[in-house]
Amino acid sequence: MLIKHFVAIGLLSFTNIAHAHFAWLERGQDGSTQAYFGEWADDVRETQQGPLKILASASVTQAGKTLPATTQDNHFAYASQGDADVRLQQTFVRNDTRILFSAKAGRSETQGVAELELVPSAAGSDRFTLHFAGKPLAETEVVVFGPPKWSKTLHTDANGQIQVPLPWAGQYVIEVSHAVDGAGKVGEQAYAKTRYVSTTTFTVSK
Repeated sequence: MLIKHFVAIGLLSFTNIAHAHFAWLERGQDGSTQAYFGEWADDVRETQQGPLKILASASVTQAGKTLPATTQDNHFAYASQGDADVRLQQTFVRNDTRILFSAKAGRSETQGVAELELVPSAAGSDRFTLHFAGKPLAETEVVVFGPPKWSKTLHTDANGQIQVPLPWAGQYVIEVSHAVDGAGKVGEQAYAKTRYVSTTTFTVSK
């Protein structure tokens, strides 16, 4: 009971910032991948003592293979290999809302997998189509973060497409969210609506 009590306190603390934070992945120079939770642009990376624990049960895959996690203080590490995109999925219920975090490191794959995902028109392209439930999602806000802690808000066009500006070398994170109504359950937890939060991370070399 004591363990459950502390977990509940942690989740309550997390839900207060769930709408501000997001999950993202970063590829290391050795090909490994790290999963973070917080605010990329503000250098906020939550720790195991705080909201990062919400990603402890996340599913992380590469080329359809599940990657086991190694726990670090402010991230989870995964032994990914090669150039194939790495993907994270996590689901939980906050009050009456089901929240689905998805994160992708890379832009080599031109077929979407997650329910909400930015899909490049070609491998390595700066033009993307935002897919939701397998269809283009038009007129939707997309936020691009990049070096040097720069950000720009865009909107997909009538075909769900955007051209992403990449003015500097370095890492970029693109965030998008989408909410829909619809009741259901995750285990014993009921929800009335769902909020999808998706990020795509990649590095540009100039």
